[in-house]
Amino acid sequence: MTCSAADFFIRGEKNHQPFKAGIVIMVETNDTHWVDQTRNGNTEGFAMLVNQYQHIVYHMAFRMTGDPCASEDITQNTFLKAYKRIDSYDRKNRFFSWLYRIGINETLNYIKKNRPVYPLNPEIQSSEKNPEEMMLEKETGTLVRKALHSLPARHRILIIMKHFQNLRYDEMAPILGISEQKVKARLYRARQSLKTHLIREGFFTHE
Repeated sequence: MTCSAADFFIRGEKNHQPFKAGIVIMVETNDTHWVDQTRNGNTEGFAMLVNQYQHIVYHMAFRMTGDPCASEDITQNTFLKAYKRIDSYDRKNRFFSWLYRIGINETLNYIKKNRPVYPLNPEIQSSEKNPEEMMLEKETGTLVRKALHSLPARHRILIIMKHFQNLRYDEMAPILGISEQKVKARLYRARQSLKTHLIREGFFTHE
């Protein structure tokens, strides 16, 4: 392979529109075919993989860091490393799990070196909502994001994977390198920690 993965990275700012940071739904594709094409020197193969997964990697990084610029860098570095290491990918495992693990490592490395900030509301508000509804939704979203970013990274990633990216337990387990049972146990602790922060901030009363 003679070209750089950066040649295929499609920035989220196409036509000056930023990545959306809402819930991401992942669609299965024939990843192994595109991996094989990439290994055989067909650069279009890697472009297809980037197109398929760049948004879910960016979304995870953004939810973890709260920084859109850093999230773009993390996403690009993730695909650069994936491209360079494509020959080490074991097709017995899902390509998505392998790629997402690289993305998590890149994100955690960034967090260790930088202090994340919880983001302003990135979603576009509906014009059909009245000002009071929009203000309440904004305040609620800000409070939840602030609580999320108060969690340790190991808890934050679990909440993001399950509740923001809708990953199943059997998808989370291989990414994190633990059993599904451990995923459930750790997610429970992460939820309890998040609930504690929300109670402290007055989001809801403790029952």
